[in-house]
Formats: sequence, C-alpha cells, structure tokens
Amino acid sequence: MDLGAFDTIAKLLGGAATRRAGITAAVSAAFGLGGRAGEAAGPGTAQRPKPEGPCGDRTRKDNACTKDSQCCTGFCKKGIRNKDGKGRCRCAPKKHSCTDKTVCCKRFSCIDGICQKAASCDVCANGCTYATVEEAWSATPDGGTIAIGAGTYPTAIAVDKSMTVTACDGVAAADVVLSYKPESGLLGVFDDPDVANHTLNLIGVTIDSTGSDSYGGVYGRSHLTVNADSCGFQNGGIGVYIYTAMPDPATVTNCTFSNFRFGGLELRGAGATVTDCTFTSSLPGSNGVDVSGPTATITDCTISLGGGGRAVHTSCSGTAVVSRITAAGGGFWLVSPDGQVRDCAITGAPNNRGAGLLVGDGTYTIERTTISGCTATLFGGGICARADSGPISLTLLDGVVVTGNTAPEGSGIATYTTGPAITITGATTSKVYGNNTGDQCESTTDGSTWVPQPSCWP
Repeated sequence: MDLGAFDTIAKLLGGAATRRAGITAAVSAAFGLGGRAGEAAGPGTAQRPKPEGPCGDRTRKDNACTKDSQCCTGFCKKGIRNKDGKGRCRCAPKKHSCTDKTVCCKRFSCIDGICQKAASCDVCANGCTYATVEEAWSATPDGGTIAIGAGTYPTAIAVDKSMTVTACDGVAAADVVLSYKPESGLLGVFDDPDVANHTLNLIGVTIDSTGSDSYGGVYGRSHLTVNADSCGFQNGGIGVYIYTAMPDPATVTNCTFSNFRFGGLELRGAGATVTDCTFTSSLPGSNGVDVSGPTATITDCTISLGGGGRAVHTSCSGTAVVSRITAAGGGFWLVSPDGQVRDCAITGAPNNRGAGLLVGDGTYTIERTTISGCTATLFGGGICARADSGPISLTLLDGVVVTGNTAPEGSGIATYTTGPAITITGATTSKVYGNNTGDQCESTTDGSTWVPQPSCWP
C-alpha cells in the first residue's frame, strides 16, 4: 500500500490514523486486529501527545500531534500554523514579548516576559533555575559563570571562589541591579572573607550600595582581584574597594561610578588598568580613582567631583600613566618613580596644596595638559612638587598651560623640599601665567618662608 492510499483509508476511518502514527496502527484498525488507530503498536513507538501537551522530542517527526493541532513551539496547539499553505510555524522569536513558554519558538523559553535561550539566564524573577544571586553562587562551581536577567536582586555574597557575574544576553547593565543588604553583616554586595586568592569578574551589571555608609559595592580585604567591564557602581561609601594587596592587576573598562561618599574605585596592591570610565559625585571630599601597586594606567576617563577630593591618585613602584582625563572638581596626586600625564584637562579643583597636580618623590613628565581655575588654601594652586625623602624631577613638555589658579603662595607652581633636590624644566611652548599672585613660581624649605623663583620657567 502506498502512502497516498494509506492516507485515503485513514481519512475514511475518521482521521484517527496518519502517516506519522505508523502503518501498523492503521492496518490494525482497518482489519480489526485489535487496538485503536493512533496507539503505539509496540515498545519504542511514540504515543501521540494530547492536543495541548509537549511535542517535538524527535521520537517521531514532530511527535505527531493530532489532526487539528500542530507541534510548533514545543507544544501541540490549535491554529498556530500559518494558513499560507507552507505550514510555517507561527511562534514568538528571540527578544519578543511572551506570556508563557508555549508562545516562544522551540529554541527559546519565556524568561521575564521575553523569549530567549533558556541557557542564557541563570537568575531571573520567572522562568530561570534560580531566583536569587546567592542561590546561583552556591550552586555554581569555582571559575563558573552566573548570568542574570533584568530585575533588582538584594545580594550579599562572601566571595569564597572565583566567579564571573554577567547580565543575560541582550539585557542592559542598568536593568540588572544587585543591591546591598545592610542586614547581611557584610561590608559589600560582594565581600572577600580573606581566606584565599580569588578573582571576581563583573560584566554588564549594576551594583547599588544604597544603605552602606562606608563600603557597600565590592569590598576586598586582601585576597580578591576585581575585573569589571560595562558595569555601574552607584551610591554608598565606595564602589569598589580592595583594602590591601590584590593577587593580580585589575582591569576596569567602560564603567560608571556615581554618587559615592568616599571614592568610586580604590584598588591597592597589584596595580590596575582603568579605561573609558566615568566618575561622578557631588558629595564633598569624595575621590575618583585610586590605584597603587607596580603600575597604574588610567586613560580616557571623565571625572566630576563635588570638591576637596582627588580625581586621580596613584602610588606606584613602577610607572603611572594618566592620559586623556577630563577632571572637574578634583586634581591629581601622583607618587611614582615614573609618572606621566598626557592630554589631560584639570579644572576647578580645590585642595590645601597642589590643587591641580601634586607630585611626590619621583620623575614626572607632563605634556599637552591644561590646569586652570584650581584653588589651594596653602600653596600650589596649579602644581605642587613636594620632596619628602627623595628628589623630584618635573619636566613640562609641549602644550602645558597653567593659568587662572589661586593660592597664597606659588599660585602657578610651588616647590616644597626639606633637602632632596627638585628640578623643573620645561619647553618654551608651555606656559605658566595669569595666576593670582605676582610670583607664578615659589619655593620653600619649611612651609613658611617662600622665595620667588623667576627662573623656574624658561
């Protein structure tokens, strides 16, 4: 019997048998050999699912839904195939809104009202394996990844293993918020308990430290390395604070730090690379980025502070590179054997000394940088070089402009040494002018007697 004849017989018998149900069942029904059309003839033969049941498990082609329903979204449903004669599935594609899992195409699940790959989200309000970040953390092995869907998740985790925490595919960082839990007793959303070296990678999530007056974001006591990409850190005391030596250098890229009381980013021990970040805080005394260790590289950042804090502070045993930084309301404080400042603009920074730029023992070059409108209450409105235990060499290369700054002493440049030599050299294309005292450059050895230095500039 060919398949066409088989279908004709099946239709005459009430449509209970189809070619998907199998020839054996049709013949049995037609000749009264027992059983009903549509039943399995023996072990290993798939049963037809109910009209609203699951399908498509590949035990039979499309799992043979009944005549008036078809397998399209992984469930037998009525009227979900187009009437264009091509039998195409009418289902919700990726990123389409959904109400339940029977709406999405087979490859996707309905997670937080959006059709997406089930494996792309571990944590979400509905449809995921876990409802909280803590649950996912406990169940994920060392070195694993936790993907989080849109929502706000009160979180308190003692970092006892290395982990990557990321937003689900297609979910914006602003929509994935991990908030501080004051009742947890931890010092941050992520708190290193100081037990072993671990690495925490944060990708595309927001850490909200509201409720924390001191820390609140990520707090590392001594054994935690933090890497962050495309994240937001907001509110509380400090966005990311690594108290002592990180095991490895940190990398922070394309992140925003906002409304922090003490500092946006403080990384101590192994050094760091900070790139394409934005720091904003209107709170007085707050700092931007503070890095210590062998090397520090801080580039392409915008820093706006409420006043009194430092936009950039580095303390390095090697090279500190600060380039293409726009800083308002806070200056730089660099201590390094090799400090480099290039293509920066520092404006409106207040402090007691070296409001625009303060350098300690070491060798520094400044190039194509403007320092203006800064105010020091003691000395060094624009730049202050203070030698405490070693000499300072400060070279002002092409394009340095120090102007419009204010200080009682050395409104342009002030040098302060108790013994070690301070040498300042400069290019003729750099300028120190228009600061609020007649003596643009002054020096002192005791902090009280200031001597004009007309030759400090070429």
